[in-house]
Amino acid sequence: MEYVREFAPAPPMSGIIACGVYTAGRRIADIPIEEAGEWAGKPGHVVWIGLLEPDRNLLLRVQAQFHLHELATRTPSIRTNGRRSSNMAMPCSSLPARRS
Repeated sequence: MEYVREFAPAPPMSGIIACGVYTAGRRIADIPIEEAGEWAGKPGHVVWIGLLEPDRNLLLRVQAQFHLHELATRTPSIRTNGRRSSNMAMPCSSLPARRS
């Protein structure tokens, strides 16, 4: 079985609500954005990223992990109660490949 980390909330004002890894329907770890691409590449693993009012730098970090086209990080976010929020949850195999 894989090493499971303690679940801890993201630091306030980071723009990240949570970044976790799931396998077999269970959350197994909280991870930093910089590890998301590696975890998503593991068979049977899904990375869930919850963002709240992400700044451009944070969106670029997510874009780099998943090799997303730049338009993917410019998609309008959902507004609830005057706050921007965005959720990303997708298996690695469903991510579009960036083409030059």
